[in-house]
Amino acid sequence: MDPQNESHLEFTAQRTPDAENRVEEEGEKIEVVDQKYNSKKPQWWYRVSASTSRAQKRAMRAILTEERRLPKIQYGRFYEWREIFPSTKDDHDDHDIWIELGFGRGENLLALAHRKHNDAVSLIGMEMHQSGVGTTCRRMQKGLEGGQHWTDYTLYSSAMDPNTCPTEGESKIDPEMTEDVPEISATSDPTVDCHHLPKNDLYGNLRLWPGDGVKLFPKIPDSSIACILLTFPDPFPEDREIEWRLIQVSTLREIHRILRKTSGRPFSGRFFLATDHEGYHKWSHDCVNLLNKDHLMLELIEPCPDRLEWLPAVSHYEEKGWNEGRRTQLSCWVAREL
Repeated sequence: MDPQNESHLEFTAQRTPDAENRVEEEGEKIEVVDQKYNSKKPQWWYRVSASTSRAQKRAMRAILTEERRLPKIQYGRFYEWREIFPSTKDDHDDHDIWIELGFGRGENLLALAHRKHNDAVSLIGMEMHQSGVGTTCRRMQKGLEGGQHWTDYTLYSSAMDPNTCPTEGESKIDPEMTEDVPEISATSDPTVDCHHLPKNDLYGNLRLWPGDGVKLFPKIPDSSIACILLTFPDPFPEDREIEWRLIQVSTLREIHRILRKTSGRPFSGRFFLATDHEGYHKWSHDCVNLLNKDHLMLELIEPCPDRLEWLPAVSHYEEKGWNEGRRTQLSCWVAREL
């Protein structure tokens, strides 16, 4: 999630024919090159990220136990999802692993854990901001103490979105793409009574990683992830900050590697992006275009699949953006075999 209250830098992502693939704005040039994501953030970022309350620290100690935290593994090894999510051992071939990369304060992650509890979906939430991890753990703790999921999230509807003018019966899924791009999963019915469950079952479909998720990508097996969600990442709007943007060509190459490719499964893996920063939206699309320069690796899906399937919750940050006049932009790419 974006910790800053910065004005939004806007630039037009224009691909130039030269080898450096520059993005230009009124004579100013911003390079979009095949560079590595710099995980070492500036000092001010760490000061913002590390701030946690005593209550958050207590909740983190209580929640981030062996059964709810994604374990550390040795260098050179890959995660075994059957071991991480024991309930998938019998039906692993029909089970999906989703990753939310940067879950902020956990509204959407916990909404997915609740709404997809009866689906064959397991979730991994990764977040660097310790205050966000602490808030998420407090919410999980509240649910566990009451023997039910935390459900105090705001469910999205087009009626509340100031930038949407829905018409009655309008569908956000292009019917022409139904055969090629089927639904993500069995539709989760929020009326299904999955609230009151044994504590061992609550959030059994969820693991947390309180750190930089990109650093874990090398430990994730090839073609093993069904969906990766990147929701409202820090845009690092200044030109000098672009090395810290999570979306880089090198990151996208890893995302393509770990996303599932179609091979007797319902659908290829998908990468979803939600941002209300115009510059970051255009930067991300230009990076994907550069990734696809020689081979189609991530194919854009238009229109983006219904957000209730992957972004059902309206976070505090998104609502704040609406109130300040920003528009949420959603994108989805599907992984293609090389």
